[in-house]
Amino acid sequence: TMENRLLEVEGASKQYRLGMIGGGTLHGDFTSWFARIRGKEDPNTKIGAEHYGPNETFWALRDVSFNVDRGDAVAINGCRNTRLEECSIHGMGHVAARIDRDSRSCGLSRCELYDLGAGAVELGGGDRVNIVRGDNYVENCRIHNFNRIEMQYRGGGVMAGLGNRISGCEFYQSATMAILMLGNDQTVEYCNVHHVCMDIEDNGALYHGRNPAQRGSVIRGNYFHDIEVPFNVRALYHDDG
Repeated sequence: TMENRLLEVEGASKQYRLGMIGGGTLHGDFTSWFARIRGKEDPNTKIGAEHYGPNETFWALRDVSFNVDRGDAVAINGCRNTRLEECSIHGMGHVAARIDRDSRSCGLSRCELYDLGAGAVELGGGDRVNIVRGDNYVENCRIHNFNRIEMQYRGGGVMAGLGNRISGCEFYQSATMAILMLGNDQTVEYCNVHHVCMDIEDNGALYHGRNPAQRGSVIRGNYFHDIEVPFNVRALYHDDG
């Protein structure tokens, strides 16, 4: 029934960009390359398979709409160069997406995330001990109404690890913080943040601090506005600094 629905997806797709080689062996790559420069058919192409030339692209994930009543919609675990683009994710009991500490160069772009239970995106990645960047990101997304069930420390973007980025996003209509920034060498830039921290005390639209080892992060070019202050909240809250 609709009340027990766990997942609803519409219009799923994903884009791939093909490179010059990729036969899996030196011999396979060489024979494919040699056939290509002679204008011949690739001898490694399977009979009946659709053929794409070098640097051609085709979609395999785009314009996706998720609607899940319980749990998370998307988990990106141990991935490389995975991108969720132009997706609408809503109705989750927890977060829309989480990117784990072992993923590199993965992210969300031009997505709308809303009507969520306990935050929107958990953005991990990178190794603080060995100083390895994650380079994961959330960019140009609209993120709102993300505290339907849990409020405290459930930001629209929760950053951890090292070397990740939130940029060009709009955060609004939240009981608590827009962004919880943990870790090192993180970047929050060019975001529009408003009407957050609407039902919480001793907090901030962008909250960080409480650990002197978490250094090197950059906050720049953001626009914080329409944030009420009667509950001791601020645009930037560096706690126990």
